[in-house]
Amino acid sequence: MEYVEVRSDSGQVYRFRFGMTGLRWLEEQVGESFVELGRRLEQGGNVSLTLVSALVAAGLRHEWRDISLDDADEVIDNLGLQRTMDAVLEAFTRSNLFKGSGDAEAGEGTVPKNAAGTGTRSSRQPRTSA
Repeated sequence: MEYVEVRSDSGQVYRFRFGMTGLRWLEEQVGESFVELGRRLEQGGNVSLTLVSALVAAGLRHEWRDISLDDADEVIDNLGLQRTMDAVLEAFTRSNLFKGSGDAEAGEGTVPKNAAGTGTRSSRQPRTSA
């Protein structure tokens, strides 16, 4: 999974990535599925500051497990809102959760309309014979 790396003026490096842990946490924080959030972000819908902070925290959870919304606000203050949102949206788009979904209408990095699952068996589940 790709990271989107941003360096602040003070030299602090933030690596944004949206994997399952971050997305699940994001859903819990905002009460929406990541598919709904993706559609809202893609369409330029209503985005609150709380959602921005939650997106930042979710995007950094892979390296900073106990990040809070207040910590995320400090990151935003450090990078600036526009630079932070550019990185977050790029990382959200790069998340490969929909890779190989087979939805012809969805381009790479978009949220397909039928995103209930990937259509593939988990590699952690044992094979069963028919």
